[in-house]
Amino acid sequence: MPDFMSDSSDDSSKSPEDRKTDELPEGIKAPPPPDPDLLDQSTLGPTYTRDPDGRRTKKGRSHPTDPYEPIKKRSGCSGFCGCLSGIGIIVAAVFITLIVVVSCFGPGKYAFAGYKVVVLNEAEATITEPPTEATWFIGKKITYSVPETRFPVAISGVVITIGGQFYQAVSLSANKVNGKPTAYFNRDLEIYANIFNDEGITLKGNLTGRVIEP
Repeated sequence: MPDFMSDSSDDSSKSPEDRKTDELPEGIKAPPPPDPDLLDQSTLGPTYTRDPDGRRTKKGRSHPTDPYEPIKKRSGCSGFCGCLSGIGIIVAAVFITLIVVVSCFGPGKYAFAGYKVVVLNEAEATITEPPTEATWFIGKKITYSVPETRFPVAISGVVITIGGQFYQAVSLSANKVNGKPTAYFNRDLEIYANIFNDEGITLKGNLTGRVIEP
């Protein structure tokens, strides 16, 4: 077989890279093969585009290193729920503070001090029997007319009319307090009222509390 026919058959069986290698002069190494194209970036399109006004706007996440979906905005109450939670905390704090103030400084302190609590449900109640222990009376219009009271007494109502002799401390909380001439206080008298009508009481101890219109 002629030599030119043998060379032609040998060249046809070689790949283009092999033929290029054969054409290089001796002593020169062939260049390394190109890296495989793992991701064709030409098919991804531009990250930014332009709107009808000619301004560049973000098209979306198309960077080849972003394998995850775009982060979506959370739906729901978001900041509004946070505001409601803050308001709830403030309201709870104010409520707790109010309870502490009433319990420690107002009439409620007597319940924590071990006083017996007596609630008078009548619109107008009259007390004629002396208590046998420290007692806190709660009602609306209360008339206290016990001749002698030998235990501490606290009375809370809308209108209080009081008389008799008291050997222990007395506390009165009402919109209006009327002190009868027969009222005799051997110890301290505490009054929290808008109006205190003193008709001639006798007080041996100290007068404390707060009265807006004496």
